Amino acid sequence: MPLSPEEIQTIIDAYEPSGKSLTKASELTGYSKNAVKRYWALHKLVPSLAPKGGNRPPRLDCKLDLQPWEEAIIRHAYKTYNGNPEAACRHLKYRRAVVELCWQKHGLEAKLV
Repeated sequence: MPLSPEEIQTIIDAYEPSGKSLTKASELTGYSKNAVKRYWALHKLVPSLAPKGGNRPPRLDCKLDLQPWEEAIIRHAYKTYNGNPEAACRHLKYRRAVVELCWQKHGLEAKLV
């Protein structure tokens, strides 16, 4: 059943008080995150894309489940992309955390760009 204009306005009005967070807006309004996302998108409002864990560095004790040839590709990407993990993960199939972890494992330091 479609929402009334008042209900939609309630969802739209939760944008700023929730800090642009779908989860917080959902809790404030009582509507699902999908409903909040749908109506925000219809009104050109963009949810915050802040990572859940903040800006923590990757854990060095994590097990890299990579084959030796995969590690070699990621190591080589350090030189190719001048230590820029964003550029490396854009061109490789690996997440930034995996790229940075592999580089750290081999004594290479990611450069902030």
